[in-house]
Amino acid sequence: MLHNERSSSVFQKGSARVRKRGETVRGMPNSSLRRGLGQQWQVSSIGSRVTARPDHPGAICPSSRFVLSAGDMKAASSSGPAPAAPLGGPAERACLATLILAGALFRAAYFRALLHWPYHREALIVGDGRVYHDAALRILAGSPWGVPVSWQDPLYPTFLALVMKLTGSDLSGPLLVQHGLGLAAAVLAWVIGRRMAGPVAGLVAAGFVALSPVAVYYEGLLEKSAPGVFFFALAAWLLASGIATGSARRAAGAGAALALTALLRGNTLLVLPAAALAVAVARPAPRRGPVVLALAAGVALVFVPAIVRNHAIRGTWSLTAGQGGANFWDGNNPGNKTGTFWVPRFLRADPQFEEADWRVEAQRRTGGSLTSAEVSRFWFREGLRFWTESPAAAIRNTVRKALLFVSARELPDTQAFPFFRDHFAPLRLPLPGMGPIAALSLVGAAISLGVWRARAAELALFAGYAASVVLFFVLGRYRVITLALFAAFAGVAVAAMVEFARRRERTRFAVLVAALALALVPVWRARGPEQHVFPYLNIALTLHREGRDAEAERFVLEGLSVNPRDVPSLQLRGELALARGDTALAEQWLLRAFRLDPSLRPLQLDLVHLREKQGRPEEALALVEILLREDPFDSSVRAEWTRLRAAVGR
Repeated sequence: MLHNERSSSVFQKGSARVRKRGETVRGMPNSSLRRGLGQQWQVSSIGSRVTARPDHPGAICPSSRFVLSAGDMKAASSSGPAPAAPLGGPAERACLATLILAGALFRAAYFRALLHWPYHREALIVGDGRVYHDAALRILAGSPWGVPVSWQDPLYPTFLALVMKLTGSDLSGPLLVQHGLGLAAAVLAWVIGRRMAGPVAGLVAAGFVALSPVAVYYEGLLEKSAPGVFFFALAAWLLASGIATGSARRAAGAGAALALTALLRGNTLLVLPAAALAVAVARPAPRRGPVVLALAAGVALVFVPAIVRNHAIRGTWSLTAGQGGANFWDGNNPGNKTGTFWVPRFLRADPQFEEADWRVEAQRRTGGSLTSAEVSRFWFREGLRFWTESPAAAIRNTVRKALLFVSARELPDTQAFPFFRDHFAPLRLPLPGMGPIAALSLVGAAISLGVWRARAAELALFAGYAASVVLFFVLGRYRVITLALFAAFAGVAVAAMVEFARRRERTRFAVLVAALALALVPVWRARGPEQHVFPYLNIALTLHREGRDAEAERFVLEGLSVNPRDVPSLQLRGELALARGDTALAEQWLLRAFRLDPSLRPLQLDLVHLREKQGRPEEALALVEILLREDPFDSSVRAEWTRLRAAVGR
């Protein structure tokens, strides 16, 4: 599309002409014309045509007047991608403002509903959210580091601490700031989509980000996603703009934004080569060097202080978190049949214990003491061994993960979108979720491949980040980082459909509709555990720790209504009965859980405690001795064995 901010009926220079709709432009032979167009017009393509879209002063939203048919995009982009278009006219900006206002009202309604719920703290300060919250409080209490470098990425607790300090609130302040970042990401999606395919694409992209229930859900968690979405969108815009204009400053900004995203999500490190490749293929050879160097300088500007910080904590020169090897094995082993996060037998599903559990298991398998770096390398090797020993299974698993990345389902972890949707009415509004956005984005990405040099930055960052997630395992909170690019590519598809419909090009319109129908197949058929009991369980566990067992039992029963075979919930139901002395009911629930998963170590220890409460210490000791023979290195089992031996007088 060629978008001119100033309406004009005829534009002529050299041998090229722009005429009214239906007439054609031939040639575009000289580069000065292309430079002239690049200064005033946004260049992109839908199919084989190039369209000119000036703002229509009488329209509610921007419309088009001119069509360049028989345009040759290869010739048009031979001197590199066109510079980003200037901001739109008053009508387009009014449409954008309306979308942002609607997004702000949507967020305000959800924010109010969430914070007025009596259990909002128990729902938010759980799992990773509790780790980040506690780390931020440690920073505010005087610790300069917050979280250890060996496991958690360090930036988000620092962000939380800063917002808490400025707002004086440990929940409402951070959530409001994150909702603000979500609206800023919507504006960036508009800029990205507009640069790619004009005003329609930009407004569609902004609308998808501003009004997506999934985006609002993640912004309302104590979780890295909201700043991650913003920084990644900022990186995409700055990189595309830096490539188009040759601006070293924007390229450096893109590098810094990508580095900040990597300090939130360590897998983004793998996107950095894709960004450099985008510069290499999109910029002319003599002019790509300064842009690549500026990109690297921006990355270094963020990473050098992080490396110094890590050395100050542990005395080792490391960049970010040390869980990469464990995460790689978790997504690449024979036991993971889903492509999402898999909890092995030795791992307690609690972020507070994850590092210790991965280390203990690695040391048990190797028979020696290991440093954090050695633990990560061990699990990387184990994951690679799965690929060498079972390549067919590994490939099937990777294909499954790739389909999950574009799935309509919001794959859960500690938190689950269905839980919040069921409890808060604003999330149940009939607004587009990831299903239609993902399907449209696949079509938009396919269209963009036809002009891949002009959209090298967006394609490289999108594909690079998707690969960095699929290499490990897929969760909704990992995928959502690319929301602005999902939305921008979806905007490209919508803009193409609108243009072909406007021009009554039925064949091309039908092809796009067929492509969309084809894209919907993997989007809707990819299977993943969308309904999840974890939020109910986490709230119940928090209430149980606070001594509020009656309320905890209510949430456990609600969770079991979602999944009657959830072993941790059955186990907690038994523990609650045991805590109030009802050993008969406790035995009923604990044995039901044990029949479903007899290998779960905390459940086995609960049965030991049950036998002891029933006045059968000899049976309890016999159970512990069986567990000790199975795993002599389990410190919790050995501690129980020592205690029970003393209790029975041995």
